[in-house]
Amino acid sequence: GQGCSAGWQASKAPGAASQSQAEYVENAVDLPASTPEQQAAAKDRLLGDFEETGWVSDLSAVNTLRAAFIAPEQTTVEVSFSLLSALAQRCGCKRPALSKTALRAIMELADGSRTDGTSCWHEAAVDVVGGCLAAIRVTKAAARLAEETLAAVLRRVDADATPEGNQGSALQAIAACLESEISPSGSRAPNSTAIAAALRCSMPLLPSLAPACRSGNLDARAAAEAMMARCETLLSNRKLASVHSDARNVIRELLPCLK
Repeated sequence: GQGCSAGWQASKAPGAASQSQAEYVENAVDLPASTPEQQAAAKDRLLGDFEETGWVSDLSAVNTLRAAFIAPEQTTVEVSFSLLSALAQRCGCKRPALSKTALRAIMELADGSRTDGTSCWHEAAVDVVGGCLAAIRVTKAAARLAEETLAAVLRRVDADATPEGNQGSALQAIAACLESEISPSGSRAPNSTAIAAALRCSMPLLPSLAPACRSGNLDARAAAEAMMARCETLLSNRKLASVHSDARNVIRELLPCLK
């Protein structure tokens, strides 16, 4: 709330650096460097309870970590399931500046070469994919960046899979989140824009899935079956006719996986 926000800002250095930390900055290299103390405070801030009213403080915290992650020799914060989930939660913020900053942080981590978070990308996949789709639902200003981030996340999760495990985990995450988008809880209606983005971003995952399915990989086959089920559900829903073409494209690519 207000108290946390004031306390966080007071801990920042005054002047232009502090100001830029509380704004959406497209490139992390343009952010001021952060100290280990600032990084620890930022991490604690993000791992706490998320409230929309504290969005300025959260924005500063995310930017502090973005600056840290592009200088691995200076960062004291590890990529973890908890941190990825915390960032994902803020993607759905109604304030475009925080939503876009959280998305940018996730994309930078997904595209980066850091390997300390390899296993946690698999663990956090559903949360992070869900955060990207929430950003598309909540603010049009973040929709394009959200889809780009979603594609980067899926590439990372897929790249971290091994023949021994996690095959198809990126597609499983998409399928799980699509289920929530197609049949949302409460009064929320399905969002065709988010659904279409999920379908488009799943397409690059499919060519490599067929060999894994043919070799008898059960995880890969389960992912293909789950995605097929989502697409068939979409095709049976006339209200979502705008995404039927995307669903058919996915089905076409899935068929070799399920022979």
